[in-house]
Amino acid sequence: RGSSLQSAVASPLVAEALAIREALWHASAQSYKRIWLRSDSQWLINAINLNLRLIELYGILSDV
Repeated sequence: RGSSLQSAVASPLVAEALAIREALWHASAQSYKRIWLRSDSQWLINAINLNLRLIELYGILSDV
């Protein structure tokens, strides 16, 4: 649960990546040991799982 405001994101893909990063930061702050994230963006999930370095998401994915 929660929300965060981000102004002027470049694309829906970037917005979803930012949401995942925020969720992981929140889970870490709460000392969660396990977290399950869902996304309908197969491209983003593949980028995370395969450790791809996409220019559009580079800084965000390096945080994830």
